[in-house]
Amino acid sequence: MISIEGPAAVDEVSEFPSRISHRLTGRKTVGECCEALTLDPVTGTEPDPRFTLANERTLLAWNRTSLALIGGGLAANQLIDFSSTAARLMASVTPVVLGAALAIVSLRRWLTIQRALRAGAPLPTAQTAVVLVVGIGVLGAAIMLSIVLDAIAG
Repeated sequence: MISIEGPAAVDEVSEFPSRISHRLTGRKTVGECCEALTLDPVTGTEPDPRFTLANERTLLAWNRTSLALIGGGLAANQLIDFSSTAARLMASVTPVVLGAALAIVSLRRWLTIQRALRAGAPLPTAQTAVVLVVGIGVLGAAIMLSIVLDAIAG
């Protein structure tokens, strides 16, 4: 019988299957993917609660925006009558995809800022706004294209 003692030995044993899986398949395990989304409370110092709460309010604002985009896409699909199916799909799918992407990016942004606050590091640059602006530009182009296609068809 083999005796394993100490926390280092336990870590090596518990990490062994994931390391083997990664080497064999070339893919990350679910635990490794989710590790990027976990916030280690031990790392760094606890930031001022006002900053943490402000970061949380910003996350909630981005999520309200993403829900509004998803709802707008659903409404466009159900309520706007287009002469072509492609135009209807462009006007309805684009905001839904943008809303889903924005929700994911906003969570990543919240975690990144929270880690920076705990570490006392400078805050990262805003990428969430870039996703939103590019997405709204694509949405505007899709709606403009659908209006032009409807005018040509009708």
